[in-house]
Amino acid sequence: MTRLIIMFFCSLLLIRCTKEFMPNPVGESIPSEEYPKLEDALASSPYTLYSAAWKRSNITHMLTKDFPLSKMLFLVPTNEAMEKAGLTAEAIATAKVSDLDSLILYHTLNGSIPQEQLMVAPTDILFNSLLTHPIFREGEKLGGVEIRSIPYRYQHYVRSSETTFSSNGITFQTSKWLPIDRGFLIPIDQVAQRPKQQMIDFLRNDPRFTLFIKYLEITSKIYDQFASQNRLFPKTPLYKYALDYFGSPGWGENIGEIYKNLHHLIRMSLFAPTNEAFNQIGIYSENDLITLNNRSTYHPGSNNSGSLPLDSLLRKHYILKAQFVKAYSDNYKLASIVTTIDKDGSVGVFYSESLKNEILDEYSMGISTNLSQYLEYDFGNSSNGITVKHKHSTAPPATIIQENINTFQGPIHVVDKIILPNNFSMWHIKN
Repeated sequence: MTRLIIMFFCSLLLIRCTKEFMPNPVGESIPSEEYPKLEDALASSPYTLYSAAWKRSNITHMLTKDFPLSKMLFLVPTNEAMEKAGLTAEAIATAKVSDLDSLILYHTLNGSIPQEQLMVAPTDILFNSLLTHPIFREGEKLGGVEIRSIPYRYQHYVRSSETTFSSNGITFQTSKWLPIDRGFLIPIDQVAQRPKQQMIDFLRNDPRFTLFIKYLEITSKIYDQFASQNRLFPKTPLYKYALDYFGSPGWGENIGEIYKNLHHLIRMSLFAPTNEAFNQIGIYSENDLITLNNRSTYHPGSNNSGSLPLDSLLRKHYILKAQFVKAYSDNYKLASIVTTIDKDGSVGVFYSESLKNEILDEYSMGISTNLSQYLEYDFGNSSNGITVKHKHSTAPPATIIQENINTFQGPIHVVDKIILPNNFSMWHIKN
């Protein structure tokens, strides 16, 4: 044993005395690029009004405290854009600091990608801004099942060309991006406007959608009655809770912890049908809607799923969740932006520039890339705008007559016809 101990310590001594061999360097050293600091780049830029707003805000402290190492995209409106938005030097000097904070935070995207990579991205890329809503909450998946309540994050769905930068369906003119130590400064010719209304607010305030609102009221009453009688929330009533964050269940507040996600804001795309769209299929009044809905009774299945006739009629008027399943090209590196994409890889927000078959055909309706069922839309173009129909339906396509109405939930696209499902019968309605 003594001999073994001596041999062990001799081995340790030998290891410590052994020097690692390092070859001599060959060739010249590769210079590393040094980019200007964020504040220095702003101070020396021609964007003096935005720089003044930045200096009066708390953004430098926030970045240092909460995002010390994060790379970001900083949208920087030109002086002309700031003045057009009423943000003159005098207005900035007297503005509330909290308002300047909101302005800067909304224009700051948490994540970075070079312009060249963004230009070849096959679809819009999602970035969260640093701005959150003081009231709204949203759900975040944990392990694909649990819901964690987090503050609602204002988002940007972006794409780029050499001279433009698009966010949430709005195209900005831009010049060359400026690389900085924290990412990129992106000059834009407008002040970006964040959403200020919910989907339900827009619909209620526009007389074109009185029949659609009546539809919501009819189906919501049925679902609430079912839940109240059965103490069980049906999984299928999308519209009531998707369009209105404050739309509360009609059966009390303590039905169960599992329903807490009802009070989370849901992101989606909505093809909102006008009154004229309903008229074209023989629906002119609330009674017509009730007649259609009464052709069958709501009976949810064993998994608490089911559908009303009215929901079946309008099931192609929203996109709630889809997953991009196409492989990325060699020069588009997903790894560089993976932190900016929703954690479950799914999205329901599509602005008009993405309403194309070559893009939407690559989105599965499930959250697994193994699913073969894709979004069943057929998009086209007419002299009046983008057209959309159910891929398997023989009904004429609807035309989007107003696009990209930005809301907290996502975009509303107004359509002039009902997007009829395949073989949907209107036999119960007399024209």
